[in-house]
Amino acid sequence: NIQHIQDFESPDNSKLTGKLTIDNGLLVGLPYLDTASNISGQLSINRNRISTDSITFNAENTNFELSGQVDDFKNMSLDLELSTDSIELSRVIKFFPKFFEKHNISLDGRSAVKISFKGPPDQLENMGVAAYLKEGTVTMDKLNGPIKNINGSLNYSKDTLKWSELRGTYLDFPFTLTGDLSDF
Repeated sequence: NIQHIQDFESPDNSKLTGKLTIDNGLLVGLPYLDTASNISGQLSINRNRISTDSITFNAENTNFELSGQVDDFKNMSLDLELSTDSIELSRVIKFFPKFFEKHNISLDGRSAVKISFKGPPDQLENMGVAAYLKEGTVTMDKLNGPIKNINGSLNYSKDTLKWSELRGTYLDFPFTLTGDLSDF
């Protein structure tokens, strides 16, 4: 149910309002994700804003939920949250290929992830990421062996990475870490 009212004398006063319900939708050619399938949910459209309480979809063999809004299409501003209860860590490499190639890092295991973003789309410093790792493994050339059985919380926001009760095993030595790294 979408309504468009065209003001021919003052095009800036034209209005597009309504609700768009999506059931089993498909988007192809998306950056990083390539394809999003099984898209379901409702979009609210109001002149210069698109918002949703919940859009669900599947991408990279992972179920995601998206909520939030996009405002002011001329000077776009985002307020979005994307989350999943479980993503294969090996799929994360696709989003940051240069970093993982540069450091020759591989990942395995699963993680719950919540990504939040507020601000103009070209300002990635406005992104926050919260992850809870489940039975993860990290392998890199600079280590004498893999870090295994990684469980715990990681949070990233504005050039700061924090970890809390991050547990794992390195060279058969169990460890628990809490700390942070800034300006890296």
